[in-house]
Amino acid sequence: MIDISELERVYPLVKTMDEIKQVSGTASARPGASESDVSSELAVTRQKLASSEAMREVLATERERERRQLESEIENLRSSLEKSQDQHNKALLLITDQSKQQAKERGGDWEVAARKLREKIANQETLFKKRFHSLRQEAKRDAIAELKAKPWWQVMFG
Repeated sequence: MIDISELERVYPLVKTMDEIKQVSGTASARPGASESDVSSELAVTRQKLASSEAMREVLATERERERRQLESEIENLRSSLEKSQDQHNKALLLITDQSKQQAKERGGDWEVAARKLREKIANQETLFKKRFHSLRQEAKRDAIAELKAKPWWQVMFG
């Protein structure tokens, strides 16, 4: 892209008065120029104008072709982006569904492990209670056996 102010700096649109007088002076300075010289210059100028017009047309068609090509490429990129976003969303849904399913399965594993742990603790508590009860029974039997081994007067009066 070229800035317009830079173009005006290099190729000024408005000529100064000195430049206008200089151009008109050169035209009037050639009073002896023949009509054939002027017509040949006019023909050359017309050829240059025609070639510049043709060049402008070529550039305009080239620019239009490039614009259509770029618009087509932009449309292709948009459709590719939409497709990839759809695939991403589908993959995300699959991952989300699988993670929920795995969480349920894992939760099931945790629940099974917790249930087994509770059963194990309950079994140990029952075993300890039985053992404590049996130890207590043994202690009572031993105490009764000691009492039976003592004479009655020692048991009564200590």
